[in-house]
Amino acid sequence: MRVVIVGAGLAGLTAADRLSAAGVEVVVLEASERIGGRTFTRHDEFAEGQYAEAGAEWIDSVHSRIIELIARFGLTLDPVATTWTAVRRWLYRDGRLLGPDDMDSIDPGFADDLDRFDAFVADVAAGIADPSRPDLHPDAARLDAMSVADVVDQLALGELARFFARRNMQGEFAAEPAEVSVLFIAQQRAIYASTDAKHGHVEARRLVGGVSALSLGLAGSLRARCGDDAIRLGQAVTSVVTDTEGVTVHTESGEHRGDAVVEACALPALRRVRFDPPLATELDAAVRGLGYGTVTKTALQYPHRVWPSGYATSASDVQRVYEPTAGAPGSAG
Repeated sequence: MRVVIVGAGLAGLTAADRLSAAGVEVVVLEASERIGGRTFTRHDEFAEGQYAEAGAEWIDSVHSRIIELIARFGLTLDPVATTWTAVRRWLYRDGRLLGPDDMDSIDPGFADDLDRFDAFVADVAAGIADPSRPDLHPDAARLDAMSVADVVDQLALGELARFFARRNMQGEFAAEPAEVSVLFIAQQRAIYASTDAKHGHVEARRLVGGVSALSLGLAGSLRARCGDDAIRLGQAVTSVVTDTEGVTVHTESGEHRGDAVVEACALPALRRVRFDPPLATELDAAVRGLGYGTVTKTALQYPHRVWPSGYATSASDVQRVYEPTAGAPGSAG
């Protein structure tokens, strides 16, 4: 059997890894000139061997499959951990860097507001018995039509709690509160609850050397099994044609024949692909309708670390500020 896989991010490389291990012949087509997709570690021109992640960065203590890959490839997690909570430790506003105590003095109801918002989401999450089927929540339609902005208004949250609710939606989902379904964020909470993780106690760490090591490890294993041609870069797919004998995947430079195709790229890329026959109605609607936001990560290296530890957010266009080199040696950061 031969399978054509579209996309050389973690999804595509994992599919190729599992299929090839089962004896299937695979070829992975990647539109760009690198593997890894949204795992992309940048080393270029940073001093003291430091690096920054252009994409995915944090590995949570409940990310069991990623942790299995880390063990498989002999990689190491940074001992410096962050515990996710609703409040970033610092807020830069009106020319001042404010800590938690400062925020409480500005808005005495701040902590209570965040607790009420958290309790609302937790209550919705408790009604999701199966995180893969949030639509089975007894009040799913109403909750899916309710946005985070609606909840903020309903709870009459104060200024700072509103601000942090907005920053959390922007940072986590690249969306404004009015664009995020309450059922959706409750589903995210339910997924973590299904792993017996207590909210606010999940620890997140970075991968020493950068997350690109995961995709490089998968690619190395695949090439060892199937040869260097198993992954082909610069192969933007233009059409996928299925017939009684299998499938033909057309790219800008040729075609690839297989018994099946696995589309493992992000959905917006599929909006430019012609399918013959067309995709099923619901799948096509998902490809064309699901929201994908945009986040720009900018890494600036300074000769000395002069900032306090932890996360910060700001009232400017900058959503989040943090140091990705907290556990790195050297004076720069």
